[in-house]
Amino acid sequence: MNLSFQALAVLTKEPEILAEVTEANNQLPFAPDYQPTHIQIRFDDIPCLEVVDGVATVLVNCPVNYKPPFTAFYFDHSLALFLINGEAIVDRTHAMANLDLQLNPT
Repeated sequence: MNLSFQALAVLTKEPEILAEVTEANNQLPFAPDYQPTHIQIRFDDIPCLEVVDGVATVLVNCPVNYKPPFTAFYFDHSLALFLINGEAIVDRTHAMANLDLQLNPT
């Protein structure tokens, strides 16, 4: 894993998350036709938003200008995407054809 200095600084403070990120990077990407039924978005490891069967629920209200040290996206309870200040540390979503539709249901 080639990580920026900033990403390393965040992950060294969070050994459990580093282990989870390492494990996720060893898993295969999601298939192009994969459609998760449960999506959870965590800011700084706090569940903030959930989408279950297309129905979104806000779990924690965050200020509009809040910038968490990291953001994690879980698909069906499996780490799919992990970002540190926009830097993708884990990205198992790159093959998914309809990711925008999954994250922004109408």
